[in-house]
Amino acid sequence: MKITSTFSIFVAILTFVTSRKTGNKDNGKHLSLGGSKGCPSTLPSGPLVADNHSLQELYQAALAEGGKLILQTLQDFDRWKAQGVLHPYKPIGWDQVYPEFKDPDGYSTGVHIWAFSNNINRDLLGNNENNWPTEASDYLDPKFKGKIISTYPNDDDAVLFMYKLIIDKYGWNWLAKFVKNRPVFVRSTQVPADSLRNGTFPASFTTAGPLRPEVTRPVQFVLPQSDPFVTWAQRAAILKGTRRLAAAKLYLSWWLDVDTQNDWFQWSVRKDVPVPKGFKSVFEYPGQTDPVAFEKFMADRTALEIFKNQVQLYVGEVQGILPTGDLSILQDKMLPAAFA
Repeated sequence: MKITSTFSIFVAILTFVTSRKTGNKDNGKHLSLGGSKGCPSTLPSGPLVADNHSLQELYQAALAEGGKLILQTLQDFDRWKAQGVLHPYKPIGWDQVYPEFKDPDGYSTGVHIWAFSNNINRDLLGNNENNWPTEASDYLDPKFKGKIISTYPNDDDAVLFMYKLIIDKYGWNWLAKFVKNRPVFVRSTQVPADSLRNGTFPASFTTAGPLRPEVTRPVQFVLPQSDPFVTWAQRAAILKGTRRLAAAKLYLSWWLDVDTQNDWFQWSVRKDVPVPKGFKSVFEYPGQTDPVAFEKFMADRTALEIFKNQVQLYVGEVQGILPTGDLSILQDKMLPAAFA
């Protein structure tokens, strides 16, 4: 079914409403989902199967609730499952999700795939692909000195993993040469994307881009021929005891809806959604990307922090205000510098 604009606005509200506004007393302890007396959160008995309701039915149930949903980092979900704080739920379409992207017992599921790799501004670099930096060594070319924009790898775990994949292949000498070529380091992965679109910089390898280049021309997302790139499925779950159970179910099922997945700008988590023309399945790039490797990297926080500190010796400490704004420690207000 097609998702109406009203429904899309409703989903956006679910995502961004704050805990303080919904009166969530657990705020600061963990991020929960709100609730409703009319929709109890008791766990299901018997084998858990994929939801067979329609999105419209879930929509009508959720309208009476209001609510919110906040996604968390990949490494948290298995720990939360073990701690018994998640509500098992298999959204509509769960059976079509790749097994690598979902908990077999229904405690979490991937809702979309992210991929970080090369993004090129064709107005600045031309249409000759031979002139585009797409391999790690291309970014060392003196002609790109001071012209490459990169997210600080010590400020974003996905970008840090991208750097790790490159360093694992080419060694620390690659990073030393790259820094010598004077890339411009910024906070957030959105800034490189925006800077390419407005023509400030010609290239970056630390942000996502649509697999359909006609959508974002002059910026084009380009995979390397042989070098690594980062992919992962962003997971989502429902916390046990939520007072907004129907709203949470609606949100997850909306994400897995075929129309939503077809509209997603990169790969789908569903097996029955076709791969965009010119690309292979996300599982068919051996030696270049493993869509479950980033989650494993995130899980070993000690090794991650050690590697991050090593990288920081080369790129320097993170500087600047986060463009999206920072949450205070109590998560009740945003610090300055939100996007205009």
